[in-house]
Amino acid sequence: MDKSNCNKSAFVGLSGPHHTLAVSVRDPQDNTDYAMAVEWTTPLSVDPPLFGIVISQDKKTHEVIKETGIFAVNILPVERLKEIWGLGTRTAKRQEDKLSRVGLTAVEGTANRHAISIEEAAASFECRVKDEIQMGGFTLFVGEVLAAQAADVVYDTREDMWVPENIGFIFHVASDVFVTNQKSIVQPRK
Repeated sequence: MDKSNCNKSAFVGLSGPHHTLAVSVRDPQDNTDYAMAVEWTTPLSVDPPLFGIVISQDKKTHEVIKETGIFAVNILPVERLKEIWGLGTRTAKRQEDKLSRVGLTAVEGTANRHAISIEEAAASFECRVKDEIQMGGFTLFVGEVLAAQAADVVYDTREDMWVPENIGFIFHVASDVFVTNQKSIVQPRK
């Protein structure tokens, strides 16, 4: 197979698709809710329960997470692709209330009122920042999961198990192309 040199940062596009989640937080200064689409995420540990998110240091959500030490991670179902696309393509610096502008509803956290969950999410978990690692213009926030909520259709409490086929995860491939675990390629309607 013949190969050509490519831009070093092209590795990102080949390391996916990436699970696309929404991260949200409430600013204690003015009670404004901030949310953004994030795809550089990973579970880090089960005991203690740790989850990592990577956010650009120039984002307002980054600033508020640093200030509060809190964030929530929301798993939106594929039916909410248009909304998560809006969270990823709008900036809070120009539009303060992205959640309501894209048609999503903020819910005050159960473990911390600044860890805003999204009502329309299939599942949400609230985190307290345990560590921060600076990497170039990005920060890896390591969050300890304080509380988790899930819709009954995606989590069987009797069996203490996820029902992943009922979620319809959103995975970003490139540009405006997404795939899901439900055997389809999807695109947000603009």
